[in-house]
Amino acid sequence: MLVDALGSAGQHVLTFDNGEIALSYLGEATDCDLLILDVEMPGMDGFAVAKAVRLLHHLDAMPILALTGMTGPEDAVHILQAGADAYRSKPVDIAELRRLVGTLLTDGR
Repeated sequence: MLVDALGSAGQHVLTFDNGEIALSYLGEATDCDLLILDVEMPGMDGFAVAKAVRLLHHLDAMPILALTGMTGPEDAVHILQAGADAYRSKPVDIAELRRLVGTLLTDGR
C-alpha cells in the first residue's frame, strides 16, 4: 500500500525483504534520498538499521522515516536516538505520509 501511494505520487520506491538486504544495497548506493524503515522487522530491527545507516558516511545526512506499531513515548525516543528523523505509528494515514515524505525530501535533515 505504501509503495503504491508513494509511487502514484511520483516517487521511485525500492523495497527490501529485511534490514540486512537494505544495508547491503545502501552500502554502495549513491542515489537514495530517503529511507522509510519498519521498526519491527525480523532479524536486524529498525533501530539497528537506522544506527548502521548513520555510520555510512555517504548517507549520513539522508532522512530516515521510521514506521512502527509501538506507541509508547519511550519507543519514540529510542528510534529517534537510533538516527531516525521522524516516525509515525501504524496504521499510517496515506495523505499525512505523502506530506511528511515531501517535507523530509525538501528539508532533508
